[in-house]
Amino acid sequence: MADKWLGVGVHGTPLGLIAPAGDWADLSSSINDSTDLADKPRALYAHVAGSARLVSATGSSATFTFAAGEIKSLRPKRIMSTGTSTALLAAETLIGLY
Repeated sequence: MADKWLGVGVHGTPLGLIAPAGDWADLSSSINDSTDLADKPRALYAHVAGSARLVSATGSSATFTFAAGEIKSLRPKRIMSTGTSTALLAAETLIGLY
């Protein structure tokens, strides 16, 4: 999995992670139980309320609850379809910020 923010910034500080997002993508087509995301997002935006089961870079998983319009600074390597609410599985409801 690519992590284009690794090592960006001064002396390895990931300054790119705290700057405003310059791009975004609908992640609905990338939500499944067996495939990692092509790029780790800098954060996640939920257009609707729901919960998402996320897998970290180290392989741990947890379910996070989103309010409609919420941005969470989470950088999952995978978004699981099992454990993710139907509302967030729909197209254009879970957006990766890059």
